[in-house]
Amino acid sequence: FTFLIITFLPILLYFILLELKFSSKFSVIFTAFFILLKIPFIGFSFSHFARGALTMYPETYAAFCFFVFILAYQKKYFFISAVFCFLLVFIRPNYLPIFIIYLFFQLYSFYHNRKIENLLKTILGLSLFLIIPIHNFVYSNGSLVLLTNSALIPANLKINIYEYIYFFTDYEIKLKIINHLLNWITTGERNNIFPYFINPILFINVLCFLLFFCKNKNSFLICLMSLSTHIPLFFYINTGRYAYFPWLLLFLSNVIILRHYYEYFFRKNKKYILNQ
Repeated sequence: FTFLIITFLPILLYFILLELKFSSKFSVIFTAFFILLKIPFIGFSFSHFARGALTMYPETYAAFCFFVFILAYQKKYFFISAVFCFLLVFIRPNYLPIFIIYLFFQLYSFYHNRKIENLLKTILGLSLFLIIPIHNFVYSNGSLVLLTNSALIPANLKINIYEYIYFFTDYEIKLKIINHLLNWITTGERNNIFPYFINPILFINVLCFLLFFCKNKNSFLICLMSLSTHIPLFFYINTGRYAYFPWLLLFLSNVIILRHYYEYFFRKNKKYILNQ
């Protein structure tokens, strides 16, 4: 099973790129680079995901679920999409923001198109989320836990929200937060100069695109989800395997954005950025 996950991960990436209207040539090249190159600070390294799967870490399996989820959504298989969105959170609770965004996105879509069948399929698939507390109750000695009981363990929770409140008034907390944010930017590669410049640009570019340029709902959904995966990184462990997938999503979002910018500014197709 693990080898199937590893094998299909780049294949799914290829088909997602095709669904996002990239050419087959570009999709092949991009996927080949993903397999061959090792740029872990932006998550662009298939070998790191393969190694994570072989050591049974959940991040690679969560990435697989996300790719199936997005591909199924693009193909309008809403029930399958919702099921894999649930599995994504079941495997890796850190990605709960994706689940929430997708739920509200589908509710918003229903408000506009009134396609009750699509909404019901989505709700039915996402309702499997209720299995998580039941699973935790059965396998956690009768403890009723919504997602995970490790959320407040100091080894996982590096910065709590109250510490951010005292950022400007407590010097030690300020240093602690700065150190944590540097780890976030670099994915722990503190001696590598490139993440200090590249990663903030990737993050800011997606944020600006969402706020000022994005009009297409699918691009908006993927970009918003990619940003949302970084929310837990501001509080929890944000280096190594915990950071690869969020940064890969952010990098992929930037590729989508660059395609929009190219079409808009170089091909002068002003309807493209509004309608694609």
